[in-house]
Amino acid sequence: MENYIPVIDLFAGPGGLAEGTSTFVVPDGRKPFDITLSVEKEISAWRTLRLRAFTRQFKDGLPPEYYGYIAGKLGNSPEDELFKIYPTQADKANKEALQFTLGDDCNLDLDVLIK
Repeated sequence: MENYIPVIDLFAGPGGLAEGTSTFVVPDGRKPFDITLSVEKEISAWRTLRLRAFTRQFKDGLPPEYYGYIAGKLGNSPEDELFKIYPTQADKANKEALQFTLGDDCNLDLDVLIK
């Protein structure tokens, strides 16, 4: 992406900052923000965060399998089937949305993660 502003969201919750910045459009039609990394400690919020990171990759609309997952037809978690159908998007979502605890013993290297 040319001339983008990378966004790193710490204490991300379910991803409100990422949703807002990823949908922002400047007058010439560009989306200037790139959600590079989101970090959340709480597991249920992280699961939502990761699923949203997955869905943002489908620029032309969500695939029908996503709606099957939401309807409970593809398992209880995205890993059961949805992420297996779209491994490239799942890998990107797993790299963008991390379930992690920040603190003194944190070994999170942002320089490595955002490249």
